[in-house]
Amino acid sequence: YSCVKGRQNAEKMAPTRVTDDYYAILGIEAAATAQAIRTAYHKLAKVTHPDRNPSPDGKEQFQKVRTCVLLLDPCLWVFAL
Repeated sequence: YSCVKGRQNAEKMAPTRVTDDYYAILGIEAAATAQAIRTAYHKLAKVTHPDRNPSPDGKEQFQKVRTCVLLLDPCLWVFAL
């Protein structure tokens, strides 16, 4: 399975209703490269991970960041399994 092919298939899928601006949550532009998405994710994961974030909603913050990156970069699906 090729990441490029996965991205092409994702573009062919039916549009879904977007409730959050995933790029804004990650703090990147909509034209960001896959590498920029991964870099932003790793930076935010270090801050929002429940092991490092003692706030009561730490788990939800991390899940939101994780969801964003998985929706924006299908190549990272392998790591989410």
